[in-house]
Amino acid sequence: MRAKKLLARGAMPLFPPARREWDQDEAVTFLEPKFKWPPRGWKGMSADLRLMLIEFQAMSILQARGCNFKFEHVELLNAFNFLVLPGSLSPRAPVDTNVHSCHAIYVRLREIALGKEDMKWLRMIESASMMRDTANDKLIAACKEIPLRLKKK
Repeated sequence: MRAKKLLARGAMPLFPPARREWDQDEAVTFLEPKFKWPPRGWKGMSADLRLMLIEFQAMSILQARGCNFKFEHVELLNAFNFLVLPGSLSPRAPVDTNVHSCHAIYVRLREIALGKEDMKWLRMIESASMMRDTANDKLIAACKEIPLRLKKK
């Protein structure tokens, strides 16, 4: 349960928030900025177009916040990982130690959430996550009714 709670909210840049089991159009209405997710008709779109939708929405959110666009592509997608639609194209991650570390911690935490007990790792991740980036907390909270997608499909 503790691992799932960590995955639900994420701890960027330590590890991204978990993907959700999006299965219908416009399942969630976000208020800041105002938009519905997933977009209508997304299931009929190609994997590449699904990825572009996520990138566009992430950039729109940052623009609405007045943020500086200094994100690397993979960092942008990690920060908004909870918006990734099933069947989206996976972007190529650059060879970057930070990106690989972030993904490795995410995978380890997902394994713990799926039943692989490792209390030492869980305690360390919980401690480190106290300093996480909270910029997306309102968006993530709006997704609380959408189940986490923890198993690869």
